[in-house]
Amino acid sequence: MQREKPTGFSLCCFGLFFLLLLIPAISYGQRIKKEIYHNALNGNFTRSATLATDIESSETNPAIATPTLISATIEAFLEATPEKIDYAAKLAGNILEMNEASSYDEIFAYSAKSLLNALEEDYVPALYTSLKAYSSLKQHLNHQNCIEPEIIALATIFNSAYKKIPSGYWFLLNMAGIDSLSYKKTQACPDIKYPELVSTLEIVQQTLNDKDTLQTNRNTPAMGHLIAAAYYLKKQIPKMAGQHLKKIDSTGNYPATQFYYWGVMRLNLGHYETSEWYFNKYLFLQQKGRYIKSALLRKKWIAVLKEQPFSNLDRAIENRGTAYTFADRQALKEYRDQYHPGLLEARICFDGGRFRDALQVLNSIDTKNLTQYRLNEYHYRKARAHQLQKQNKKALDEYRQLLELPNDGHYYHKKAMLERGKIFLDMGITSNANKSLKQVMQVKSNMYSKVIEHEAEMLLEKIENSKK
Repeated sequence: MQREKPTGFSLCCFGLFFLLLLIPAISYGQRIKKEIYHNALNGNFTRSATLATDIESSETNPAIATPTLISATIEAFLEATPEKIDYAAKLAGNILEMNEASSYDEIFAYSAKSLLNALEEDYVPALYTSLKAYSSLKQHLNHQNCIEPEIIALATIFNSAYKKIPSGYWFLLNMAGIDSLSYKKTQACPDIKYPELVSTLEIVQQTLNDKDTLQTNRNTPAMGHLIAAAYYLKKQIPKMAGQHLKKIDSTGNYPATQFYYWGVMRLNLGHYETSEWYFNKYLFLQQKGRYIKSALLRKKWIAVLKEQPFSNLDRAIENRGTAYTFADRQALKEYRDQYHPGLLEARICFDGGRFRDALQVLNSIDTKNLTQYRLNEYHYRKARAHQLQKQNKKALDEYRQLLELPNDGHYYHKKAMLERGKIFLDMGITSNANKSLKQVMQVKSNMYSKVIEHEAEMLLEKIENSKK
């Protein structure tokens, strides 16, 4: 007997039955993804990994591969151990080897690889993978009717970073097909599936734009507040950093990095006992990896100021933790330094934005007893404290005295030339600013030379653009 073709009614019933099966599956998959993001962005990586393995191996299941990768990358970034970095890189490689990997998956896989390569100071592979991420991002923007909010956030991050590259390099980038990303605002998807991820990316974008005040919302997770705290600490506003740290739930002791930032914040405010308590808690929770050397160095600073022994801390700085971050590399460079207590205290006051306190400490130091190296530091720190209080003439005088002293190869002379150029710009004396900034390239320094020169190049470009 010949089988009848399905009628419209039977097809409709089959379609309805299929949807009834499919909708719960989609809903369950979205819920798992959202929970993986939630736990990762709040530092609970153990729970995030458990969720991934609840439904299938995170290394073979394409449905949750990207959330699992982002979770592993965040963990690698916060802990900065070779094991965590290698595991995240493996997950990124798995996604890129998948035949069914979408441009969405590729964007995050290449972005993760670029971040992981940069973390290990493999800058050529980092640049290559960032270009691949850009290509995937551009392809995705051009071929989607509806663009996900997290992808839009990534595009704005790229554009903000692109603007910070000196225009002299734009020609080379444009030759490679790299320029600002654009999309129609009408293309944005109305539904935000992963609000915590979007909020975190938006905070990253705000920091790149050097906003005075970062805007957070009820969806901002611990990772977003950690980024905000680090940003305000760098801008020497520790009390604002503290406001964001207070918004992180510390009952589960994760992410442990929050306690490191609490320690730095309290140190910069001059609360040495409380600061040391937070550093001890961080070192107890974080046995290896990121910020261990930095936390130990700051414990040494406190010991110097309290006139306590610190030889055990010197050995620990050398042997414990990794050196992937600037703060940890700084600790390795200077931990053997024989600190001058007064100059160290002035440095801590300066880092905390307490410029008057820094000057008060500096004015109490008898400069006749300072070595040549410490005299350089003295004038540099005094100049910076005056400069950030807009006392430009006093700052320029201190920089002049510093630049008349022999350059011992430390960064003080090179940075002084840069900062002097900034002051002249602030005063509207463009010719002097231009001269000083060009001299930056000629001053020798065995520390932070490229970073200082890059900033000078950007300012010189700003001067040239103002003439047009």
